[in-house]
Amino acid sequence: MSAPIAEVALNLPLRQTFDYLIPEALGSAVAPGCRVVVPFGARLKSGIVVALKAAADVAPERLKAVQRAPEGAPLFSAELLRFTRWVADYYLCGWGEVLEAALPQGMAAKIAARFRLRAHPPPAETLAGLSQAARALLAQHAEWSLGQWRRSARGESDARWLWRQARPGGVVAVEYEYAGTRQRPRTEVWVKLGPREPAPARARRNPLKETVQERVLRVLREEGPVPMARLKSQVVHPSPAVKRLEGEGALVRYEQPVARLPHAGTPVRPEPFLAPTPEQAAAMEAVRAALGSGRYRGFLLEGVTGSGKTEVYLHAVRETLAAGRSALVLVPEIALTASMVGRFRARFGEAVAVLHSGMSEGERFDEWNRVHAGRARIVIGARSAVFAPLADLGLVVVDEEHDTSYKQDEAPRYNGRDAALMRAHQNGAVALLGSATPSMEAAHNAGVGKLTRLTLPSRIQARALPAVELLDLRTVPRQPGCAFFSLPLVEALRETLRRREQALVFLNRRGFAQLLRCGACGEPVTCPNCSLALTYHQTERRLRCHRCDHSQPRPTQCPACAAAALDVLGLGTQRLEQDLALMFPAARILRMDSDSLRRRGELERMLEGIRDHRFDLVIGTQVLSKGHDFPKITLVGAVLGDVSLNMPDFRAPERTFQLLTQMAGRAGRGERPGRVLIQTYNPQHYAFAHVRSHDTAGFTAAELPIRQGAQSPPYAHLALVWASSPDAGRAARLAEALGQRLREAIARPAATGPAAPAPTLLGPAEAPIRKLAGRYRWMLGLSAETIGPIHRTLRAALDDPALKLGAQERLAVDVDPYNLM
Repeated sequence: MSAPIAEVALNLPLRQTFDYLIPEALGSAVAPGCRVVVPFGARLKSGIVVALKAAADVAPERLKAVQRAPEGAPLFSAELLRFTRWVADYYLCGWGEVLEAALPQGMAAKIAARFRLRAHPPPAETLAGLSQAARALLAQHAEWSLGQWRRSARGESDARWLWRQARPGGVVAVEYEYAGTRQRPRTEVWVKLGPREPAPARARRNPLKETVQERVLRVLREEGPVPMARLKSQVVHPSPAVKRLEGEGALVRYEQPVARLPHAGTPVRPEPFLAPTPEQAAAMEAVRAALGSGRYRGFLLEGVTGSGKTEVYLHAVRETLAAGRSALVLVPEIALTASMVGRFRARFGEAVAVLHSGMSEGERFDEWNRVHAGRARIVIGARSAVFAPLADLGLVVVDEEHDTSYKQDEAPRYNGRDAALMRAHQNGAVALLGSATPSMEAAHNAGVGKLTRLTLPSRIQARALPAVELLDLRTVPRQPGCAFFSLPLVEALRETLRRREQALVFLNRRGFAQLLRCGACGEPVTCPNCSLALTYHQTERRLRCHRCDHSQPRPTQCPACAAAALDVLGLGTQRLEQDLALMFPAARILRMDSDSLRRRGELERMLEGIRDHRFDLVIGTQVLSKGHDFPKITLVGAVLGDVSLNMPDFRAPERTFQLLTQMAGRAGRGERPGRVLIQTYNPQHYAFAHVRSHDTAGFTAAELPIRQGAQSPPYAHLALVWASSPDAGRAARLAEALGQRLREAIARPAATGPAAPAPTLLGPAEAPIRKLAGRYRWMLGLSAETIGPIHRTLRAALDDPALKLGAQERLAVDVDPYNLM
């Protein structure tokens, strides 16, 4: 009988798996969903077993063997393996890449390299160019780790020497070993009475004469097992006495796991479920009936800002738990997680787990393991939480489903919203998408019956939506000295401050100014890695690239012509902060953007400060545009509403409408009415007209025919392939070669099948951002009414042996893309 074979998915950008023999010693420890350590080339890699097979496509003697199964238990259930396989197939990425993305970073395997000299001492000629520090390490150590070498090496030449000599024929041998995961469970030492506990000593008349040993025993008798840290707080220097008593068997030291909770120290006040409004009750009843059916059902909950969508989610989760199933709640950004978690913990307590990238590695490690063990049945998180290891999933909620943050921009390039719908479908669960401004995809799916539309047309307690006014920047008078502010907006801010209310000033552009431009030659100061102008950040007096994060000091002269006339042009949130401080020196001003939110916990502190009215004027980017409830904000002013409208993207009107409608929804959520002023150069645009009237249905009715006429999503599927290289010529040639393969695949009937029309090829063309992070970029697109022909054409072209990638050349596939730049 042939040895069993494990089919393993490795974290590689390859759309294939690899077969390995399972040694008898590992036996049943290797099962689908388990992590294994396997040889791959000259190195070791960790991967996930996706299936067991009786035979492979090659002779068994050609197969390598699994070396280790570290956990001994599956990390992935059969359901998650099926789901991650769908993600890999749909988004044309490696299954191993998806599985790696599904695990928290702390679960990533560490593979350590150990080096040794093949001959000691090595031939003198092989040491040419090696620093004295590195030579000293070789003389003192028979073997060493990569960390030791890095600490001793001097510069790149030493690093290159090590890896050059580690090749076959070199003087250095290298071996690899599994070194555990990046994080491990945290434990703390506890102490309890042992089997040889001595009889209690007679109480001393003077407690001060009690020995340390007697005091330790007394504490343990009075309190039972205690952490060592607590014992140290009650007994001075107890460690020697504890060690002595442990040796006598009078007490036992042991380790207990300690959970690193993201909300540790945050008190929870239990809250009752609120009585629903008639509209909420109707939506809840529809969801309740679907949950009772045990079959997949998809809903679009469309409710105006402040209409109580979260309360519908809470009731749906309660029904799900009552049915014995688990629930997944996705939010688009970390900024929304804290408030959502607080409301859910107030209703469901410790049944709630949190998963998002803003947590520490240890916190995510512990929360993931809590979910995996079934100790938490509700998961709230951002995009990657769609892979949460929940058993018997019954409900998937996607809040703010329209948000582009659900789309990942790096491999695997999945859309969290669409993946959530598929996971709900595969589990026979209910999917509940919520938004005040539904995406065109969701609106279209509701129109054709794929989703059932539920509506919340009015705010809680019948509060009015804010009045929206458009200010035409072509004609409106400006504030002297602060030209980006119109006089009506300044007067509205002044009146809001006089009434002791709060105002939100919105601009979706951080930094101080968009660029520094030379007044002599007209050239902007650009990023050395990207074909983009650098943004000026005045608080640091540095220029930053918002794409690759390159930064440099503000130059004193033009890099192109050496002239000293560098003009600061454009605006950002830092400039608004400066101008508002000049106009309203007594106002308490807060700026909220990704620059001011870098420190851990800063977001929560700022949000609490807004709610407690510790700030009068809040300057914010889109981080404040959705989900937050600030009852004391009565005025929202959008300084430049055209920022997103002017992007070269067919979704620009949709994003502009969504962003401004959501931002307008922050006003008037308390007892006082709200007002919104939007400054724009395009007041006649239909997106602004529908923002003004809070008319989501009207915007959808205007936008969908335009999309249909252009055969753009949601009436067609789109896939982009980015060809890139550090060399501009090679990037262009790679794009042309791929274009030729795609044209050939389209021409072959087998590539698209007889039933579906062939996709349309767009490009190749240079990307709008020609150079990004040091790589020149070209783009090619495929468009078709259904996704099948696109998948088949791309697979045929990418798998064509004639398509060869040179050194540092890359192809990146993005199915259903949101980033067209």
